[in-house]
Amino acid sequence: MKDNLFPGLSDRFTGWIPDEVSIKGDTNADDLLEVNKAYDEQRSHFDHVKDYIPDYVNPSPEDNNKLSSNNTQILNVVMQKTATWMSKGGIDGEWDAYCKQLDSLGLQENVKIWQKWYDTYTK
Repeated sequence: MKDNLFPGLSDRFTGWIPDEVSIKGDTNADDLLEVNKAYDEQRSHFDHVKDYIPDYVNPSPEDNNKLSSNNTQILNVVMQKTATWMSKGGIDGEWDAYCKQLDSLGLQENVKIWQKWYDTYTK
């Protein structure tokens, strides 16, 4: 991939650009389109309205604290397990226990919190 003069308009851009907008000087556009082809089949299964949380959905301060606390615990386990599975294997035998552990750390609680706020903002 070529260096991009405007990295904010590249793969690190957090936002949405309407289809009718044309960006001049985007040297990585062709490269990024080529790389993204690997994910086209998976993206075809997403509903671009129902399957994404809009960036304007903001939980309350209390819920943000709970999400942050849960995420800290969840990510500690996720990072450790991912490293173990990558270096030693064992994912097939440990997957169910791993999912239960994540639920015990608040994963389903996080899903419920985000669902509540998604419903609040999108109705």
